[in-house]
Formats: sequence, C-alpha cells, structure tokens
Amino acid sequence: MNRLSALAVALCLLASPAVSAGASWKQLSADMYIDTSSLGRGFSFSYADVKYIYDKADAARLQKTFKSKLAPQHSIQRKNFFCNNREVSTSAYKYFAADGTILATGSISEQKKTAVVPESRIEVVFDFVCQQR
Repeated sequence: MNRLSALAVALCLLASPAVSAGASWKQLSADMYIDTSSLGRGFSFSYADVKYIYDKADAARLQKTFKSKLAPQHSIQRKNFFCNNREVSTSAYKYFAADGTILATGSISEQKKTAVVPESRIEVVFDFVCQQR
C-alpha cells in the first residue's frame, strides 16, 4: 500500500503545473516563460508548463473573476501542443498573487484545442516546444 500511495502522489504532482524549486524557467518573451524541465511528449502532442506574467489590466480583470482581495501576478499552466495541427490546449492551471498565495487552481478534463494564431502571445512558446521534438 505504501508504494501505491507514493505512486498516486507522484501522478498528482505530474498532472499539475510545476511550482517546485526544481523548475527551470526560460524566458521566451517579455511576459512568457517555459519550464524546460517540464517538457514532455504524449501520444500525439508535446506538453510543458508555461508561466504568464500579467500586466495591470489583465490582473484587475482576473482579480474580479476570482473575487479575490489579491490580484494575480502570474499563472503557471500545463499546456499541450499539437505541433502537426498548430493547436494548443490547457490541462491544468494555478494563479498566484505577488506574495505566492495561490488564488485559483484546477485541471481541465475536456480540453478545448485552439489554433495557434501567427504572432499571438502563445506562438513563441509553441514554436519553442515544437522545435524540441
């Protein structure tokens, strides 16, 4: 039973975005980072943890959404990259205040794939991940 519990904990940690000291963040644009240690491959996609830094307008909008006293400074999202189709989806997320407080966390079981639009915010991350295949 001990090994089964350890396996369950390990799977939960793998399923959620990395926030540990083991993360290795690489800046890809002014407000986007990728944890290079989280890069991996699924059957038909690649995945990685992506950190978004929010400007004041995005932070204020999200603060209202979360109905929080604290504004989010950044989020870490597990993104799935469908390189052959130029699509991306999100499978898990965590939103953080500047002091490290977690404002929201969750996973998305039915992921909605969206097209990677040229010159969009996510395109730089998509290109980086898909070049690593």
